[in-house]
Amino acid sequence: MFASLVNDCAARGLMPADITLHSLRHSFAHRYLEQYPGDLIGLARILGHESLETTRVYLRLTVDDLAQRMEHRTFLYPECTLNRHISPNWGI
Repeated sequence: MFASLVNDCAARGLMPADITLHSLRHSFAHRYLEQYPGDLIGLARILGHESLETTRVYLRLTVDDLAQRMEHRTFLYPECTLNRHISPNWGI
């Protein structure tokens, strides 16, 4: 049922045509943890996971996420000497 709703929205141009249920679920989980950092148990319940190990995958941060957070830290604590040595491009 939900898959047909997603396909219908994509066909009408309301969503990207290449959207999948998996990508929507992953995006939701990532956004949930951005809004409620560390609430892995709540996310596991929402997603219907029996094991926190399954949900733990969503705790991984991308390099962009880390760089963005460090830029925010630099803004908050400009006097921190560590901030002068951290680059968003970590050579990865």
